[in-house]
Amino acid sequence: MVKKLFVTFSAVMMVFFSAFGFVEARTVTSGKMYNEINKQNKTGHYDYKNGSLQLQHVEQINLSKPVKVDKAGKKVKITKLTAAVASYKTVRDKIFYKDWNDYVYYAPEINQVLTPGDVNSIPAVKDFQKKYTSSVTLELGPILGLLALLIIVPIIFLIIWNKKKFSTLEYKIYNGLVDTE
Repeated sequence: MVKKLFVTFSAVMMVFFSAFGFVEARTVTSGKMYNEINKQNKTGHYDYKNGSLQLQHVEQINLSKPVKVDKAGKKVKITKLTAAVASYKTVRDKIFYKDWNDYVYYAPEINQVLTPGDVNSIPAVKDFQKKYTSSVTLELGPILGLLALLIIVPIIFLIIWNKKKFSTLEYKIYNGLVDTE
């Protein structure tokens, strides 16, 4: 009886999660949008880690009013844009790792990554920004490891040195060679 209940419960949960699951939380790791944003990050960050880009929460936004954006010195109207949260890493000096979660906007009609200034006045973009967070975090593991080495190594050296040091005063006191008068 318990096995039948477990199988039934598992089947119901599988159907529930596949039907109502994480539809909106798509992750993109290829395509035109991905390539353009990857190219922009390579030029924008000299310490960009190749292959670390992931586009999450990708949403297609149809604009009610066309928006004019600048492309190669000309004003071009767009009616659609794709918004996403770009997650990528930068590495400085092989010890300073930063994790970036940044909003990115892409106009598929003109194959161009848009700046936040281009799309800041659009209400749908503001709603997207309220829905998802953008952040930059510094990974402290390598830094704290180096700081720990700076503290621990001298302490270990002092402990070993203190055990093996030779003091003539201690020798004289221990063997009664010091006059106490």
